[in-house]
Amino acid sequence: MSSLIKNLIMVLGLVLIVALGYYLFVIQGNSSLNLGAAQLQSEIDLESQQFLRKLNQIQNISLDVFILNDPRLTVLIDSKPLPGTYPIGRPDPFAKVN
Repeated sequence: MSSLIKNLIMVLGLVLIVALGYYLFVIQGNSSLNLGAAQLQSEIDLESQQFLRKLNQIQNISLDVFILNDPRLTVLIDSKPLPGTYPIGRPDPFAKVN
């Protein structure tokens, strides 16, 4: 075979592979995406409805805060030391410890 015929066969083979790839990934991919988009939209709508239902349940909760105003709780004192009232680390961390 001459090199011209080999080159033509190679070019036709590449064109065929590109056309097949285009058909499989672009054309058929779009049709499956359209079906998937409708299903995805229905799932999103269902989840949105569930979220709004739970949000309404949370908004309807009423809390009584009279317990927080109890005098036994208001006289409690925090006994944690304040920051900076104790030394932090050693001046030379690599020095030998006596």
